[in-house]
Amino acid sequence: MRELSFNIEAARRFGVDGAVLLQGMAAWISKNRANERHFHDGRWWTYNSQDALVKLFPFWSRRQIQRIVKALNAEGALLLGNYSDGSFHNTTWYALSDDVLELLGAGECASLSAGMPGIGPEERIATGGGAALAMMEGGEGPAAAGLTSPALRAT
Repeated sequence: MRELSFNIEAARRFGVDGAVLLQGMAAWISKNRANERHFHDGRWWTYNSQDALVKLFPFWSRRQIQRIVKALNAEGALLLGNYSDGSFHNTTWYALSDDVLELLGAGECASLSAGMPGIGPEERIATGGGAALAMMEGGEGPAAAGLTSPALRAT
């Protein structure tokens, strides 16, 4: 079984769903920062399609993910952009607000990448003030969950 953690204060402010999604975004943004990728307009970003997010968070439907993203964006917690090459590319890009980075203790976004699908071998995100949430049952590691395909990885 793979587990996710989320910040309890983030859950109080944005709900458990919002806290889980923000933690995932923080992990992928951390990876991009470490690899010095996707820095635009003074922020580190990540991107993913909604289809990929449904596969990465299999306990949510596409509609639930849309609702969570919309609510977090309306609250100013999750920033949306499009830095893709070409006008035909509609993949949404995500960044965390300064307030959320501070809340997660991720101003540097340096230590949040462990355990997210497509990031590393660990099976758990460990963050201060976190609580575990089962992500899925089954085999060991991202490959067993079918989450190692480049098309599904957060970049």
